[in-house]
Amino acid sequence: MTDTNWAHVDAGSVPRLVTDTVPGPKSRQFNERGMSYMVGYSSQVRLCPVVFEKGHGVTLTDVDGNTYIDFSSGIYVTTLGHCHPKISEAVARAAKTLMNCHDFNTPVKVELLEKMELIQSWTAV
Repeated sequence: MTDTNWAHVDAGSVPRLVTDTVPGPKSRQFNERGMSYMVGYSSQVRLCPVVFEKGHGVTLTDVDGNTYIDFSSGIYVTTLGHCHPKISEAVARAAKTLMNCHDFNTPVKVELLEKMELIQSWTAV
């Protein structure tokens, strides 16, 4: 059973800044390296080029060790938090079974396609 308090954070403990500047030196170095290969980063990345190393619940920690409350995430992180134990366990189980089969069908892919078709038929009414 998952601890229901797994993502608790003491609001007085974040942000926790261990560098004199944000972004810190490691973030600046990693960001410069990444930007030399890729274009089209979002405006928030250009404004504050922090490089995150890990997340837990509602917090993110950068490569310099600074910890922040994550106010920018979307998709599933917003509702589930970073590294939700049940999600992490499910991903680990799946990764130990099969990572990718490109265009070939797999049982899980077929089941997902069937669910998507079912949802599409509901919304088409």
